[in-house]
Amino acid sequence: LSALLAMSLMWMMRVFVKYFYVSTFRVAKAERAFIYGVKQGGVSLAKSIQNQDPARFVLAGFISDMAEIGNRYLMGVKVYPNNEDLIGVMRRLQADVLLVSPLKVEAIRNNQEMVDRLIKANIKIYMTPAAQEWDGKSDLSHTQLREVNIEDLLPRDKIEIDLEAVRKQITGKRILITGAAGSIGSEIVRQVAQFAPERMVLIDQAETPLHDVRLMMARQWSNIESYTVVSDICVRERMEELFEEHRPDYVFHAAAYKHVPMMEDNPEESVRNNVDGTRVIADLAVKYGTRKFVMVSTDKAVNPTNVMGCSKRICEIYVQSLDQAIKDGKVSGRTQFVTTRFGNVLGSNGSVIPLFKEQIKRGGPVTVTHKDIIRFFMLIPEACKLVL
Repeated sequence: LSALLAMSLMWMMRVFVKYFYVSTFRVAKAERAFIYGVKQGGVSLAKSIQNQDPARFVLAGFISDMAEIGNRYLMGVKVYPNNEDLIGVMRRLQADVLLVSPLKVEAIRNNQEMVDRLIKANIKIYMTPAAQEWDGKSDLSHTQLREVNIEDLLPRDKIEIDLEAVRKQITGKRILITGAAGSIGSEIVRQVAQFAPERMVLIDQAETPLHDVRLMMARQWSNIESYTVVSDICVRERMEELFEEHRPDYVFHAAAYKHVPMMEDNPEESVRNNVDGTRVIADLAVKYGTRKFVMVSTDKAVNPTNVMGCSKRICEIYVQSLDQAIKDGKVSGRTQFVTTRFGNVLGSNGSVIPLFKEQIKRGGPVTVTHKDIIRFFMLIPEACKLVL
């Protein structure tokens, strides 16, 4: 009897220590969270966060789109219906995080009303990979969770473009991209690489981000002959060496200074880099027989009111004039010049979105040009597909 009593006491002590550890240390700094989704993706996500040590999240409940839930529990945690009472329930249970399971990623993107309620309640949203990116079997790692981006919640579908014609143009060709390390330029690199060009020449004067692009190419597209070149596009001698050596079929010119306040303070650099750099690359494209020259411009070039916008408008006029001169036979060449203008590109360097987010974190105010202004946004991949 004494042996049985001793074993019972030992077992109770182990249970107590484990409970004390879990309640005091493991979840001390954890956030209380709800999981949106009750099928396999939601269960996998729940298992993942419960196995974390120390815990990042404590599971407070599941959310289901089924109208009639009843008194249902999953993994010992209650399931709540997705209705107008949801925010109140989350507040009552002191949960300020929503984890979206794979099968519900598209559902929350298409449920603007739910998103608005969550944002107004200051509830943080974390996404898992979408269903098509998850095999439906493997456990979801907590490292796959990421805080929701604004582009995830755009109240419209992403723009899909028929890229078969682009594939026919780029596959097996030689491509030169300036500004290849920037937010737009690096996405152009990714988009172009998917079409298996023969060679890619990637130019930027920013060494560290260009090195990241170099590593990306080696990791994902090692079959493509790629050259990363640290250089200033205004140095004509160096640019001519590259054009003479590689003879690009297509040039994507994304290199430019684009921060309006910075260029107001440095107008000489704006003109030197944007205008003179464009002139150098455009002239060499004609000289060395490039088929198409695509210049990335900005909506600020429309009736420009600042130095940066003026510099980009001059670039547009120059390449348009060069294109017309070739068509009129005044300049010998075959290059076709195309200009694309971007507005607000979500996630790009210089986008207004990071400024808005920082202002909101500081408690406001959010500064806009005019109280009645409406801003239209596009995603970086969308913008770059339009460039192609």
